[in-house]
Amino acid sequence: MSVAVVVPVDSTDAPVDSIETSVGAPYDSLESISTTSVEERISKFTLGAGGGRYYREVYPFGTECSSTQVPFEQEYADVGFEFDHQASRTGHLGVRAGYISGDATLATGAILDGTVDATTIVGERSTWYVNPYFSVEKKGFGIGAGGMLSSNPLLLSGQEDYPVDDDVSLYPTGHVRLGSLSQFYISGHLLEGVPVYSGGGALMAGAGLRMFPSLELYAAYCAEGPYQNEAWLGRVTIDLHRSWVLMTTLRFPTSYQLEPDDEYGMSFGLSYRWYRPGE
Repeated sequence: MSVAVVVPVDSTDAPVDSIETSVGAPYDSLESISTTSVEERISKFTLGAGGGRYYREVYPFGTECSSTQVPFEQEYADVGFEFDHQASRTGHLGVRAGYISGDATLATGAILDGTVDATTIVGERSTWYVNPYFSVEKKGFGIGAGGMLSSNPLLLSGQEDYPVDDDVSLYPTGHVRLGSLSQFYISGHLLEGVPVYSGGGALMAGAGLRMFPSLELYAAYCAEGPYQNEAWLGRVTIDLHRSWVLMTTLRFPTSYQLEPDDEYGMSFGLSYRWYRPGE
C-alpha cells in the first residue's frame, strides 16, 4: 500500500542542506542530504521480489449474503520495479511496474454445488501492472497520487463475484506522510508496495523510526487486499552505502478459518540512488 530510506552522511562530512524526498511506500522513500555546497537531487531505481499465500472467497451471486461461498487457496510470486525522479526541490515524478503470478487451488473442505465452475478459477493466473505517479515531499509532510493500470483486476477485498473478471482495470494509488523521515513519521499508503502484493497489499498505515543513520524500522497495520484477514507488517531498511539500500518486508502470518496454512507475504528489495547537482 510503497519504506523510508535516508541517505547516510559520512562522519567526515557536514550536511549543508536537507530535503525530504519521499515517494511511494515507506521503503521507497528517502531523504536527500547534500554533503557539498551544491544541492543534490536524486534519481532512484528499485527492484523488489517476493511471494506469499492468500485465500479468496467466490460468491456466485455477487454478494456475501449468498448461501454459497467457495474458498480458494492462492500461492503467488511477484516482482516489482520503480523509477523515481526528483524533478525539483520537493517535486517527484516516477513509475512503478510489476508482475504477479499465482496458482489457485480449492481450499480444504470447499464444496461446489454447481453454481461455480472451478475450472475458471483453479490454475495459474498472471497479472501485469504499471503505475505512473507524482508527489510533493517536504521536511515534515509528503503527499503523492497516481493511477495503476492492470491487465487483470487486483484483489482489493476478501471476496470476488462470479464469474471472475478478466478485464483491464484502473486503480488510484497514493500516500500521505506526517513527520520527518530522518527521525519519526506516520504514513498511510494505497497500492504503493514494490512489489504491490508482497510489499504490503492494498492499504496500510503505520509509523517509521530512524534508529541509527543507516537503519530504519517501519511497522504498519494492513487492511485486506488480496488477503482475507487484516494483519501487521514489519519492514527493515538498511543503508549499505550512500548509493545502495537493502530492505525486507514481512506481512505476519494470519490463520484463515480451519485451513492448515496461514496467509502471509514477504519481499526483498534493493535500491540504487543516482546523485546529480540541483538546478
